[in-house]
Amino acid sequence: MQLIILALLWIVWCLLHSLLIEEGGVLPIKSFCGGYFRYYRIFYIIFSFASLLLPLYYYHCLSPIVFYTFQGNMLVIPILLMSYGVVMIYFGCRDHDLSDFLGIYRARSGDDNMDEKNPRFCSTGILAQVRHPWYGGSLALIWAVGSLSDVSLIVKVILSLYLFIGARIEEHRLLAKFGYKYARYCEGVPRFLPKLYRLKGGRK
Repeated sequence: MQLIILALLWIVWCLLHSLLIEEGGVLPIKSFCGGYFRYYRIFYIIFSFASLLLPLYYYHCLSPIVFYTFQGNMLVIPILLMSYGVVMIYFGCRDHDLSDFLGIYRARSGDDNMDEKNPRFCSTGILAQVRHPWYGGSLALIWAVGSLSDVSLIVKVILSLYLFIGARIEEHRLLAKFGYKYARYCEGVPRFLPKLYRLKGGRK
C-alpha cells in the first residue's frame, strides 16, 4: 500500500507539472489573473519545486528493499551517467534564454504570452547533437543517483516515463510551429544521446 501511495504522489506531481504549463490548463488561470499573469511562469517554477516536498518526504520515510548498490568497478556507471547529465544540462542552459525560461523576462516586460519571447528554430550548439539536452541530462541524473530498490525504482520509472512523454509532446508542439524544418532536424539529430561521429566531426 505504501508503494502505491508513493507512485500516486509522483504521478499527481507529474500531471500537475504538465497541466499547469499546457495551454488548456493555463488559459483559465490567465483569464482569472489578468495583468498579474506575467508573473505566472515564476509562480509555476516555485510551485513545481515546492510541490516536490511532499513526494520527496514520503519517499524518504519509507524503508526500501535494496536490490543493488553500485560498488567497486561498477561505480563507473553512475559516475558516467552523472557526468553526462551535468554536461547536458550545462550546455542546455547555455543554448536557452534562462531569463525567459524562468519567467523573469515576462515579469519585467509585462508580456503575458506563454510562448517564447523570440520564437525561432535553433539547431546549433548542443542542439546540433541532441534534441533534448535537458530531458536527456535529467534521465541520466535520475538513474545515476542512489541504489536500486523497490522504492527508488518506482520513482525512477515514473520520472523516466514522464520525461519520455514530455519530450514527445514537446516535439509535436515544435513540429506544429516549425513544420518541415523541424521534421528534417528530427531525422538527423538523436533525441537524447549524441551520435559519436557528431562529437568527433561536428554536424554533417
